Amino acid sequence: DFLLVEKNDKVQETREYLGLVNSKLALAQGGEVDPGKLLNELTRYASGKCNQDVIKVWINESAELFDWIDPLMAAAGKQSVCDMPPVHATGGTDYYLPVLQHVWLTPYAPPTRNDVLLSHIQAAGHEPRFKHELVKLVHDGGKVTGGIFKTSDGYVQIDAKNTLLATGGYPANPTMMGALAPSAVACCTASSYALNDDGYGLKAGIWAGG
Repeated sequence: DFLLVEKNDKVQETREYLGLVNSKLALAQGGEVDPGKLLNELTRYASGKCNQDVIKVWINESAELFDWIDPLMAAAGKQSVCDMPPVHATGGTDYYLPVLQHVWLTPYAPPTRNDVLLSHIQAAGHEPRFKHELVKLVHDGGKVTGGIFKTSDGYVQIDAKNTLLATGGYPANPTMMGALAPSAVACCTASSYALNDDGYGLKAGIWAGG
């Protein structure tokens, strides 16, 4: 049993492509990835400033996730494909760049992936609560046990045995961008992001001890 609580007033549009490691589609086209080599390359790319355990979750479980969601997309009329990169004109690169991108055809035609997931959640008997803006996570100095939300009917507290905080980054927060990613602010002339990606969810996690 679960409860989905969302700041927006409806499902957001989403990019339909995603990175997967050793999915059935990729393997069928010769796109096998060496997990250890990929982990090393991503760690190099991050200058070692990363948590390898988090990366390994994606490497080890992303194909299983795709096996779960792809039938839902297929039932909604969305066929999945795996992009294979063209042969590099100069023979490739010294860096390890495996085949990862998977996408559903006609990606921006309804229903979107999030629409499909919403229908799946509703069919399972769960109704997401939209227009719930997180104010703070509830905790006693240890485990998070829920959250307090601002709604059109006032503030509500939702208690939970387990809490999963799913939040975007902070591209819509100029102060955080200037402080934490000044090179992006200095170099980018255009950007595309969700207006609600204001970094508040990240702050809430930090304030709760994360």
